[in-house]
Amino acid sequence: MDGVGLEVGRGEVVGLLGPNGAGKTTVIKMLLGLVRPDAGEVVLLGQPAGDPAARARVGYLPELFRYQPWLSAAEVLELHVRLSGAAVSADERRDVLALVGLAERARDRVGGFSKGMQQRLGLAVALVARPELVVLDEPTSALDPLGRVDVRDIVLSLKARGVAVLLNSHLIGEVERVCDRVVILDRGRVAASGTLTELLGQHEVRLHLTGLPATGEARLAAAGRVEREGDWFTVAFPADDDTTVPDLVRDLVGLGVRVHAVEPGRISLEERLLGILRDGAEETRVNRVALTIAGLTLREATRRRVLMALAVLTVVLLALSGWGFSRFAAESGGTLTSGEARLTASILLNLVMFGYSLIAALGTAFLAGPTLSGETESGIALAVLARPIRRSSFLLGKWLGLVAFGSGYVTLAGLAQVVVVGLTVDYWPPEPVAALALLAGQTVVLLTLAVLLSTVISPMASGVVAVGLFCTTWVAGVVGGIGAALDNDAVARVGTVSRVLLPTDGLWRGAMHAFQDPSALLQFGGADGQAFPFLSVAPLTPAYLAWTALWVAMVWGLAAVSFVRRDL
Repeated sequence: MDGVGLEVGRGEVVGLLGPNGAGKTTVIKMLLGLVRPDAGEVVLLGQPAGDPAARARVGYLPELFRYQPWLSAAEVLELHVRLSGAAVSADERRDVLALVGLAERARDRVGGFSKGMQQRLGLAVALVARPELVVLDEPTSALDPLGRVDVRDIVLSLKARGVAVLLNSHLIGEVERVCDRVVILDRGRVAASGTLTELLGQHEVRLHLTGLPATGEARLAAAGRVEREGDWFTVAFPADDDTTVPDLVRDLVGLGVRVHAVEPGRISLEERLLGILRDGAEETRVNRVALTIAGLTLREATRRRVLMALAVLTVVLLALSGWGFSRFAAESGGTLTSGEARLTASILLNLVMFGYSLIAALGTAFLAGPTLSGETESGIALAVLARPIRRSSFLLGKWLGLVAFGSGYVTLAGLAQVVVVGLTVDYWPPEPVAALALLAGQTVVLLTLAVLLSTVISPMASGVVAVGLFCTTWVAGVVGGIGAALDNDAVARVGTVSRVLLPTDGLWRGAMHAFQDPSALLQFGGADGQAFPFLSVAPLTPAYLAWTALWVAMVWGLAAVSFVRRDL
């Protein structure tokens, strides 16, 4: 954009016109704080456009958008009312759905809507919070002729109520019908702007004349610019001249000219637009928003197939481990009185818990990418972020929802496994609460990393990289343990450095120590147990736990900066 300036007054409808790539949608996104201008100032209802509070009184219909397909139309409106912070009753929400023709589909899921119905719902979302400014980006795309008439009537009713409307549309006829002023953009610049009268500049009349004497031709020339095609004469008049045509026809008849037809006309806005372009070719509250988004993310997670996959894998692992532990109990005499049996139980429990840890890593990492990066690419985030909310609040809500889902899964699955082990072999870990908390912390660390990655790379790539780093860190921890057992400081340092760079393996080792029997290391050989991947020689220190919390805060901060600075 280069020096673009425009104003939309209360009770005024301003149209944005221009070819594809002219910058119309970019102007709208800058107005709503979705794209940051390099210079200049954007003021929205008297406040900086970057202030979420300014968007509380704005309704926005994006050009490309999607709403959560598992929600009903009524639930979508309820969600956006909560995000806007407006007090809108259920009756008002029903009235808005009726206004856009969706009253009978209020309880239907959005995923079953046609494109035209989605467009109507988007218009309802833009209107539901009683906005003072309504921004419509291609509002009639995918609508049938009746829908276009409805949109036109709605825009005119908004104007009558004193609402400011900014309309971006390729349908020039609609712009001519409803707009008070028009701004024409071309290659990021304002090519022309003004009222329709100012832009069109003149109107025309076509006359079919015969028997035209020289005096008649002189009279036509005196009226305006004349073009002739046979017996048809086109005369161009000033735009505000409404009296010349009757006088001209009267005078021509008085001169003996036979007037067969008079066809009034006006230079169309389309012709004017083409002429110009050819010439140119030469705070919302953070907590409330975050909790709302977190709840929405949890609902989304429970509807994805990943939940079914996690459930199936968990049930299979519980069944297999239960069968394995029962066989172990039967072959060892049915009790765990020997140190060897308790050592084996500790190792097997840690092995199974690692399986849950890996399942959680796979599930949550591949969930984090689609729920953030995927929503940004699909347009779902665009519709939400146009509301008076900060991007950091949106990101926090996504993160909280994912954390609740991931840590809740690993805690419940781990608790079920502890119960299975206790019932089959009568082995109960010494610190199950601490162990499960550390497993949940490991999931939080990996999710935070996945959220950061999803702000810069594609959904699939972010999941692959996150899981790859998780596995790499675990392998580095095993290598470091072998080095420590062999008194090789250089090799041992591999594990130490990896646990600092990505704390997942450190938390895992702390969880293993809490799961295993205190006598396990003595049975295995003391410090030599470091070489074994499913034994841990020492609990985590408070300093390491503090570092983990700091790591999560720093990585989340980087994700927030990346997401806030990203152009949508």
